Amino acid sequence: MDGPSVALDAGSVLDGLIEVRAASLVGDLHIMEGSRRQDAYAIRANEEKNLLNIAVCDGAGSRSRSNEGAAAISTGVVWHASQSLSDPVEKSVAQLLRVAKSKGVPAGEYATTLIWVQIEVGTPGTPWGVDLVHYGDGDVRLLEHNGQWVPADPHEGASESDSDSFALPLATRPGRRSHFLWHPDQVLVLATDGLSVHLDSRTKVGHFLAAAWKDMPDRWDFLSQVAFRAVGAGDDRTAVALWRADGGSRNSSVTEFLP
Repeated sequence: MDGPSVALDAGSVLDGLIEVRAASLVGDLHIMEGSRRQDAYAIRANEEKNLLNIAVCDGAGSRSRSNEGAAAISTGVVWHASQSLSDPVEKSVAQLLRVAKSKGVPAGEYATTLIWVQIEVGTPGTPWGVDLVHYGDGDVRLLEHNGQWVPADPHEGASESDSDSFALPLATRPGRRSHFLWHPDQVLVLATDGLSVHLDSRTKVGHFLAAAWKDMPDRWDFLSQVAFRAVGAGDDRTAVALWRADGGSRNSSVTEFLP
């Protein structure tokens, strides 16, 4: 959840069709301040329904319970989505608002961004559809086979000045909602803004990570790569990276990763 300074997961889902590497680290600035990691992620794969849901959240640094908000929204959204319930964001927000009310805490103290993707796994070797719902900053990037980073959605995300679409549970609409295709030779990466701002082919960090993630690293190498040191990179950072390995049979089960 939101406690440890580092969260790390690795493994295959959907019976080997997708390999996952996920890491979330407390930033140097938060270590200096003595504060907790305010990023969170959750991943839930439902092999019976051929769905993979991933949520990445970045709690607002100025809010006292944003780490709890990030954890609650990320885990709630992927659970509701995996059950094919209508409007997983609305249901997760409602749960969080009930918690805030029961504790007598203003809802805004749980402020968090949200990146949520739902991948519908189709025929191996073909493009798969991905639905994206995005509140706030951070981004979803695709690493092409030639080492170039491209945005999954070219439209700008919400800015911090747009309170209607930046931070849940108070935001009333997503900053963007879109659908894109994930091709077999692309690496799909969800990242909070502590990392996403570096996922650019023109930056040294972007070039380094593109080379490192062209082939899937093991979990410890992935953690080390996400833990790069660079000037101005002091925020919490979270990345969930996916590689396609099309093939294999399916079993009816549910796999869940929670930091």
